[in-house]
Amino acid sequence: GGGLAGMTAALTLLDRGGRVVLLEKESFLGGNSAFASSGINAVQDDPADPADTVAAYRADIVRSAGNYSTAEEQRSNRLLIDTLAAGAGGALRFIRERLRLPFDQVGRLGGHSHSRTYRPSDGMAGSKLVFTAQKALAAFEQSGQLRVLKRARVTRLLMGDDGGAVLGVEYEQRSKADGSGGSGGGGGGGAPDTPSSPGGPGSLGVSGTRFNFASAY
Repeated sequence: GGGLAGMTAALTLLDRGGRVVLLEKESFLGGNSAFASSGINAVQDDPADPADTVAAYRADIVRSAGNYSTAEEQRSNRLLIDTLAAGAGGALRFIRERLRLPFDQVGRLGGHSHSRTYRPSDGMAGSKLVFTAQKALAAFEQSGQLRVLKRARVTRLLMGDDGGAVLGVEYEQRSKADGSGGSGGGGGGGAPDTPSSPGGPGSLGVSGTRFNFASAY
């Protein structure tokens, strides 16, 4: 997908010398991320609030998440919460160092016990991130290292014999003129320390603030 997650994953691979095909089912990149306005919640190595910690951030997320109906749901969601709390500082570093966006304004939003929401001093956080990521990707597209296929919807994941590894995808692409199109397939690869997993609407049983064109929450 060509939302912010897909674009940053592509940039990570491209920066490491990989070749990437980026599929986006709409006619534009950015997805729901372009409309995000609040900022990035993170605890950095030198937090804005010296009393803030990753553990405190995790506790805030757990408190906001509420109760789970099954033990498996609780286990899965706690794994996601641990990843979010511990990894958000790295995401903020990526924004500042790779995308060169300062995100130097910090505030305390609802549900947080400390000031840890970082945003730019001008404009919405999401639109700034999407615009800057698109510019970074454009250089790779011009060099031929990146190919972007828009109006291309993934229809099936191609799995390895063991059912654990995603080897590629099948997709359908609409033409710009009339919405019809053909189909194709392709393999894909990622860095060993960059895992990914497919998801979809309602896969965690939670609601979201997505627009109609967005597939995930």
